[in-house]
Amino acid sequence: MVDNSEMRGKKCKSDPTKYDRHIRKKARVEGTCYTSSKGKNIPAKQVGGPPCSCRLKCYEKFSEDDKLQIFQRFYSLHTKDEQDIFLQGLIQVLNIKQRRPRQGEKHKPKSVSFKFYVFKGSAKTEVCLKAFMSLHAVTHKRVRRIESLAQQGKSPRDLRGKQPSANAFSEEVRELVRDHIQSFPVKLSHYSGTDRKYLDRDLTISTMHKLFQQKHPNVVLSFSFYRSYFRENFNFSFGRPQVDVCSTCELLNNKIKNKNLNDTAKRTAVAELMVHKRRSKKFYSKVKSETENCADSENVLALAFDYMQNIQLPKSPVGEIFYYQQLTVSVFCIHNLKTNQARMYIYHEGQAKKTANEICTFLTDYLKEFKKYHKELHLFSDNCWGQNKNHTVIRMLLSLTDCSLFEKIIHYYPVRGHSFLPCDRDFALVKKNLRKYDRISTVHQITELIVSSSTKKYDKFSVKEVDTTDIVDFAKWWPKFYKKTCISEQSKRLSRNERVNFNISKFSCFKYNCELKGQVQTYDFIDGLVTHTFNLSRSGLNIVGSGPSLPSTKAYPSGKVPIKATKMEHIRKCTAFVEEEHKDFFDTILQWPTTNCQDQEGDE
Repeated sequence: MVDNSEMRGKKCKSDPTKYDRHIRKKARVEGTCYTSSKGKNIPAKQVGGPPCSCRLKCYEKFSEDDKLQIFQRFYSLHTKDEQDIFLQGLIQVLNIKQRRPRQGEKHKPKSVSFKFYVFKGSAKTEVCLKAFMSLHAVTHKRVRRIESLAQQGKSPRDLRGKQPSANAFSEEVRELVRDHIQSFPVKLSHYSGTDRKYLDRDLTISTMHKLFQQKHPNVVLSFSFYRSYFRENFNFSFGRPQVDVCSTCELLNNKIKNKNLNDTAKRTAVAELMVHKRRSKKFYSKVKSETENCADSENVLALAFDYMQNIQLPKSPVGEIFYYQQLTVSVFCIHNLKTNQARMYIYHEGQAKKTANEICTFLTDYLKEFKKYHKELHLFSDNCWGQNKNHTVIRMLLSLTDCSLFEKIIHYYPVRGHSFLPCDRDFALVKKNLRKYDRISTVHQITELIVSSSTKKYDKFSVKEVDTTDIVDFAKWWPKFYKKTCISEQSKRLSRNERVNFNISKFSCFKYNCELKGQVQTYDFIDGLVTHTFNLSRSGLNIVGSGPSLPSTKAYPSGKVPIKATKMEHIRKCTAFVEEEHKDFFDTILQWPTTNCQDQEGDE
């Protein structure tokens, strides 16, 4: 008996014909029986079959060695087509020379007769039909098929398993279904870890199938095939829930849908929405183009940076913790568009805040590794005034070109409400991994989870645990070298009402150049035509040579940032649900200095 376990793993079980053919061939070579896909034991082909009963005794003319030689010669052929052609060459088709009238004959008289031969050594020997079948171990049905093909002048062809299924559809129909599904607009989920696409929430597979039938009434297509094709070839879902919707888009869409507004007001809203969306797409186009640019050029570096949603410690399945104030952990991400890798800076609220000082500290720390190898820097961030879009960050970037650390720096800000950054995809991977754990107690545990969140073969995420002494005070440093506001060089000769002041919130793009020390070029929109140049250097201070050096004064001289007293009481209650091995971390937090007032974060 042949062991079919290995063959079952190699052959497709969904195609019994191919499976049976494979094991039958192997069993025939080994001279053993085999088990079919239906579990039926099939006996092996035997050398020599039943003898013939003709008067010439054809079968008895062959010795056992002759029978074995005929059998092995026939079954040494690899395919059924080769075997059938071999048998057809041993069958001679003859016309009927003489017909005898027979009374009461019911069957149609034969038009041809056949002679059968076998090889005895190298010579052909004529035998009867039964001896021919016994010597080759074939059935009468197989011989009759070969006779019919020989009579028609056709060569045998194995058609087993090649008959198309009654439920199969042609490639043209499949192409129509593919084009129809792809014709529906999709939305890409930005915050998910994978590129998940969503169809409109009002659509269903049944609705799409009905629309296909309306579009192609002459094509007969079942719903089951349309559904299976959709699920096997498209990774689409329905009804993506909207997140972080732009307020401007929402207001304009409501105006367009308002039945009480006249057509003029609606057309105005449509035009405003179109312009708004085009401006918002400029940011994403710029991210894509700069990603390609920095990949092709060794001198260009492109970064995107943002804060992740706060993480609360301790994380526990106990429902009571939900009503307590917990220790807040901040995660700041710098995503390198050149290498598609990200560095995370992590700390809790007792170590640092979320102000411009932290942003400038993290950026300068990260850029230390690249300032020697890159001459041009492109930055992407959102419009958060307390962190990214403020006087402190702008002066810090201006000082990098004034010190000639970079020849050129460009900082892009998106339209408010359309600030999806590559960092958000990194955060999605981290959140996906954090959701797998129901108990997290320390900052170091979060660090390990972030590092293990990458799905790439290489280390996509690196994490640096921040200490209070790492934060540098940029907010008190820049007023010594730069002014807070001034008038643009292009509008100095205009009237007072027409002059353009350095109002940060108006601009979406800032450019810094080492050749224009102390000056920043601004644009109202990305790739805009109107530019304004502001000289921010203080009067009497000539920025030449190496320019102003970066600060070194610590932002928190005490070494700790006080935590609110009310929150500290809640944290004390939460420690009852912390595992014993992590008690030391919270024992340190409970000894932290407290404050009764809430400090203002950010600068204007």
